[in-house]
Amino acid sequence: MMDKPSPLINTTCFICGAPDRTLPRYPVIACAGCKRRAVNHEGKPVKFFNESMSGGFLAMLDDGSRDEETTATHTAYVDGTEVYVDEARFGGTVIQPMDAMPDVVRDRIRRRRGKSEG
Repeated sequence: MMDKPSPLINTTCFICGAPDRTLPRYPVIACAGCKRRAVNHEGKPVKFFNESMSGGFLAMLDDGSRDEETTATHTAYVDGTEVYVDEARFGGTVIQPMDAMPDVVRDRIRRRRGKSEG
């Protein structure tokens, strides 16, 4: 009996260069170590979750409170690099380079930032 080939591809973390494996849908991602170093716009550590079993994106601060700004904008920072964080297709979360996001995503983030500041 033959083993099924792994659906994962080899990649390297776009922040630190560590080797990693990911689904082809997300060829450029941050590794787990970099994900643990993520902070919000105020420099506070933030962690990322699915909002429920059916998905959704949620950012939480270390004190257990919801980080409304990060949840709304999907924006965080790792070692000074602005990143886009979202729910992954089959569960979990994924961090990708902000500069790789389409203009429509970056425009949506700018609009949401404007609402949260006003």
